[in-house]
Amino acid sequence: MHKEIRMVKAQSAMEYLMTYAWAILIIAVVLIALFGLGLFNTNGGRLQPGSCSIYRPYGPGTTIEINTEGACNGGYPTYVASFSGAANVSIARNIIPNSISQFSISIWANPSTPSQVGQMVSEGTPSNCGSGGEFCLEYDNGVVYFGDSGASGANTISFNSLLTAGQWYNVVVTYSSGNTVIYLDGVQAATGTLSLGANESMSIGSGAGNGDFFNGQLSNIQVYNTSLSYNSVVSLYDGGMGAVPIDIYNIVGWWPLNGNTNDYSGNNYNGKGNSITFANNWDAAFSTPK
Repeated sequence: MHKEIRMVKAQSAMEYLMTYAWAILIIAVVLIALFGLGLFNTNGGRLQPGSCSIYRPYGPGTTIEINTEGACNGGYPTYVASFSGAANVSIARNIIPNSISQFSISIWANPSTPSQVGQMVSEGTPSNCGSGGEFCLEYDNGVVYFGDSGASGANTISFNSLLTAGQWYNVVVTYSSGNTVIYLDGVQAATGTLSLGANESMSIGSGAGNGDFFNGQLSNIQVYNTSLSYNSVVSLYDGGMGAVPIDIYNIVGWWPLNGNTNDYSGNNYNGKGNSITFANNWDAAFSTPK
């Protein structure tokens, strides 16, 4: 009788230990996954440069069997690009051609001061976004502008919700046959009708002619050849600064700016950095974005 009792107790102890062992294993797996997503905000758990990219097995510009490769589960980048007010990334290609009637641009931006006129993304020469139909996404004394203002200052849309210096924001512009919408952090901020024409090579952090330099930090710039839906814009914002492109079939260029100026869209639109630096303590003094 005593022997049977001891055997039952031993079996119960083993079951008890096995239950806790499984619980510990599950907790360990969950912790590893959270570190992988960067949710503990350590450099070791952040997205490394080039950790995710778009794979085009049939070459740039093709979409047959297109897919993502690498660690593409989102998270925080290790680095962001810092623009001192005299720096930019030049891309010697026409990313958005004249013939296109739809496109979208998504960026994460952190202006260092509101007292500036800086083009965050541009396919035009400096001074009021150029005058030949090129576009620019400009930060001007706390106001975000998009369009081609030309010499007269016409043909732009803007929203006057001042962006606080030292705070990260997601700005998305969608364009469809003239109908333009600006979103701020997933919320529609402004709409308008624009007429864009001749485009040039693209610049990040300034106008195409090295002027109107942006002062602050930029991250995760995505350009699409389609007008993203409202739901897609919200999903991009919810994905945070490390979000992969929401539509890989229509992504044209993708510059995470996570330690380099490479294009990870698979289209080989690599940029050339001019006087930019990459900060790995970008969230030390700022409110961390979603």
